[in-house]
Amino acid sequence: MVKQFLKKTKVLAVTGVMAFTMIASAAASIVASKPAYAATSCDKVNIVYCGVNKGSAASDISAFKSTYNSNKSGHSASPSVKKDYTDLKTVYNWAGASQSIVDGMNTTNTKLGTLYKDGRIVVDGKVVATDSWVTARFSNGTGFTKVTGNVYARKTTTSFSEASAPVLVNFQNGKMAFAVMTGCGNAVKGTPKETPKPPEKPTPVMSCDLLTPTKKGDFDYDFAAKATAENATVTNYAFDFGDGQSKNVPTSAKTANASHKYAKAGTYTVIVKVTFTANGKTSTLTSAKCATQAKPTTPPTKPEECKPGIPVGDKRCEEQPKVEYKCVELTATSNKANSLQYSFAVKATAENATIDSYTVDFGDGTPAYTGTAPAVDHTYAKAGTYSTKASIKVTANGKTEVVTAADCAKKVTIEQPMCTVPGKETLPVDSPECKETPVTPETPKTPETPTELPQTGVGNMIGLFSGFSIAGTAAHRLISRRRKF
Repeated sequence: MVKQFLKKTKVLAVTGVMAFTMIASAAASIVASKPAYAATSCDKVNIVYCGVNKGSAASDISAFKSTYNSNKSGHSASPSVKKDYTDLKTVYNWAGASQSIVDGMNTTNTKLGTLYKDGRIVVDGKVVATDSWVTARFSNGTGFTKVTGNVYARKTTTSFSEASAPVLVNFQNGKMAFAVMTGCGNAVKGTPKETPKPPEKPTPVMSCDLLTPTKKGDFDYDFAAKATAENATVTNYAFDFGDGQSKNVPTSAKTANASHKYAKAGTYTVIVKVTFTANGKTSTLTSAKCATQAKPTTPPTKPEECKPGIPVGDKRCEEQPKVEYKCVELTATSNKANSLQYSFAVKATAENATIDSYTVDFGDGTPAYTGTAPAVDHTYAKAGTYSTKASIKVTANGKTEVVTAADCAKKVTIEQPMCTVPGKETLPVDSPECKETPVTPETPKTPETPTELPQTGVGNMIGLFSGFSIAGTAAHRLISRRRKF
């Protein structure tokens, strides 16, 4: 019947009639209501005898999957064909289907749409493909492409008799993979059109970064929180003070502060949680750094003080007598009889203190004097300049201290003694030249016994007296010289 119709009309509408299984009348429409796909449209030109139109996307998908997997066209029920075609998988795979694609068909990736005569396929008001080709079971002709067996394909612009027809459209990776005319099961292949993707929303960066406590008093604290919000907005900071009390700080700022006064001493864990909104979603975040501790303390009872920092009853509260002591002066006096000998005297004062001892260092390397007497004599071994100093050992308020002063230091200079021998006064007293060799006195001679008695006249008596006087004078000079040595 179809072949005769094509030969008589010689028009493209014949192809449209075959494609949409409209054998009874050229005026019948594929996009009419469901009754348009009744038994009268189930013709031998259809890929599937009665199509896969079951009334909804879910039921159409189920019917198509069952038909594809059986690989039988259902034409065994056709009065004119009386047998099934087993070429369904080949036909649909030509259009872009595959076993894995068909197995994965669902209402998310497969939608109902409309095929237009100009080759467009529209789903949800958007063009998803153009330049569409439709298969049918008819003879070869101008513009036809053989798919397999008695199945050929031709563009809708040359073979579509109606303005549009319903189709089941499968998408893979956002593009149309293939389509099926629900009324006749005819496979449709088109050129997929990229569906513009919505601009990607920026990735939000949100975090609770820091919670810092500041103690203002024994029980008072200030808390400062800090957050990061990139491509997001802060909406609230929730402070949990750890004692059953909390506080919300609604703000869009990246920092927030909260004050709190604790009722009693203790250790409390304080946490802050930050609420954000990003891409229409709300998130509440915290972190280890957004947790801290507060340790309010009860201040100790302060005792009464007699002086700043000294409580009443302390020994330091008692009036203490004035204590004062010092080494005032060191004097050094030369002994005129012996220029190498000096007398040292230490002058010191002590008020409410006890001078335990005096010490004088003579500066010549000999042991220093230490004693209770403030004066001492010292004989130097030789002339020279000596640095002497004195100190005192004092006890006051149970403590002992050694004290000195600049005035308790003296320089003692001893000049070299000079020779006292007349004519040798420029020589040191200990020089060999200063020493004088002593004169040995002559031994008096024993007077000879006169042979005659001396005459005792006046002249003889005068001479005798003169002799004794000269001898006495000589003896006196000798004794005087020895004393000088």
